Amino acid sequence: MIGINDGKHGQALLLTVIIIAGVILMIATVSGLVMSYSIRQVTDAQSSAQAIFAADAGIECILYYHFCNGGAGGNSCQPVDCSNQVISNPWNPACGQNSPTYTSVNALYKYTMQCTNSVSNGGVDYQTWVSVGQNIAGTAARSLQIIITQKF
Repeated sequence: MIGINDGKHGQALLLTVIIIAGVILMIATVSGLVMSYSIRQVTDAQSSAQAIFAADAGIECILYYHFCNGGAGGNSCQPVDCSNQVISNPWNPACGQNSPTYTSVNALYKYTMQCTNSVSNGGVDYQTWVSVGQNIAGTAARSLQIIITQKF
């Protein structure tokens, strides 16, 4: 004898399996997306750190030249080439729009330094230097600025 439910056995089980598989797939997709964003943030933080330390290296170079060559240290400090271009006296280069840029590149980052402004006021010279650092891929850039004073 043929019953009413013949041929429909297992449909509820099949439907349940399909729904559970869909939920698991959706959870896996959302988890993968969250992981992707997390990995991107970690990479961006590393690039940003490389860029800020590169900018700091440029500022340190200018401070070295100021205190050792052009400032209170006189010419007693060892010469150092921070930018593949020797800055013999940081108070002599043209400062402003036509100021030369000094660039250094290594395996992890690069930085560019430039004197952007120079003002004399009552026997005191003020120079504004900007250092822009980038990670080597160029995906992150950070800049630092310093104002150096010198009395004459």
